[in-house]
Amino acid sequence: MKKQAAKKKLSLFIEFYDGYTIDKDGVKKHRRKFEYLKLYVHENPTTSDEKRKDKETWELAENILSIRKAEYIQGKYKMKDNKKGNILLFDCYKTL
Repeated sequence: MKKQAAKKKLSLFIEFYDGYTIDKDGVKKHRRKFEYLKLYVHENPTTSDEKRKDKETWELAENILSIRKAEYIQGKYKMKDNKKGNILLFDCYKTL
């Protein structure tokens, strides 16, 4: 994701969504975490040098995002997976 930073620059960050909770008043509270990458791109690149640097920055950001996705799958962030553990032992034995 991106948001406005300094003049004509955008700051890149990753947003982690960890579900939601419902408070005592029945209002949903979304649990989100942000990792600011300290990477910046031009809002409207004009020169070929700006375009080249922005392309490299976007590629680096995509690589970081891929690493974070792999870490999530490996369980580093300890987010709950509701799909695991929903099968009974007997059913598992029958399928084997």
